[in-house]
Amino acid sequence: FPWLPVELIENIISETWNLDLVADERINVMTSFVLVNKTWNRLFMRTSSLDVHIPTPSYLYQYLLILQGLTQVYDNSDKHIPDAICRSITIMVDHDPSTPGEGDSPMGKTLSDLLYNLATIPYVPNLKKIAVKFQNTSFNDIFNHYRFISFPKQVTDLEISYTPSSDAHPDSYREREGCLPWSLTSIQRLSVLGACIPLVADMISACPNVKTVVVD
Repeated sequence: FPWLPVELIENIISETWNLDLVADERINVMTSFVLVNKTWNRLFMRTSSLDVHIPTPSYLYQYLLILQGLTQVYDNSDKHIPDAICRSITIMVDHDPSTPGEGDSPMGKTLSDLLYNLATIPYVPNLKKIAVKFQNTSFNDIFNHYRFISFPKQVTDLEISYTPSSDAHPDSYREREGCLPWSLTSIQRLSVLGACIPLVADMISACPNVKTVVVD
């Protein structure tokens, strides 16, 4: 599409990238946009580095290599860009129906691994927001699996959302009543969407310095 203005290409890429896509759709965008031409590739790499999405466990491994400058995705002069400009990371945790009960799922483990790496290694210093989208996942997941026991201190905005499912039933949630395994002291804005009231209350308790709370 050499006849399209750069500004229009940027808008197309940004609008598409910010859609609420499932993992397969996200991967399709990631693999196809880089093949259009050099301009699309360059603009897409910047957009996808600014607001990062982790669609699969294997991509987390790839992303960590990108942050270390250990892949050929970027030229040597640009290898610092993904680490420097990242402002948000979004990950979708979809409970595998084959996993019995409230056992951990591959993407659940990926979330824990992501947060551990971001908390222990000085990656993405300008990261401000983490969004976790739970699908077919119990409300108890984040506490049962200590999801936020490791959490990057530079993040001030946390968004947690749930899609309706039989696993995320309000009556099944075990309220913690202040007995929380972690405290997210850096969080100033907290969004908890699609959750039961006791979970919202526990998450607010876990963020003692929160200034803004968004619920639905």
